[in-house]
Amino acid sequence: MYTRHEVLALLADRLGGRNRRGRCPRLPRERRDPRERLARYVGVPSGFSVFAGDVVRPPRASLDHGARTVYATEPPWDGHFAPFEQPESYAHELRSFVEVSATTADRR
Repeated sequence: MYTRHEVLALLADRLGGRNRRGRCPRLPRERRDPRERLARYVGVPSGFSVFAGDVVRPPRASLDHGARTVYATEPPWDGHFAPFEQPESYAHELRSFVEVSATTADRR
């Protein structure tokens, strides 16, 4: 059985970020510097649908900064599970993105 002081010492070691050797564990680079993770760029043609009910609605400039945006829309319909609730509209959006990305790929 541990004494109160031993329990506190164990908690301090674990919560203090120290491992058994007494050193702080190394974090992956992206966890040490989140700017590096945010600076990644998606180079393939990307499409986005921003819905009216979305909690976070990124501006188009933000989408362009992180990806090669070739298709971005604000559909008139809304829902949590778009493919199931509006399958025809979802299929139309998907077809439109594929057509636009195919023509964009031909130009590159």
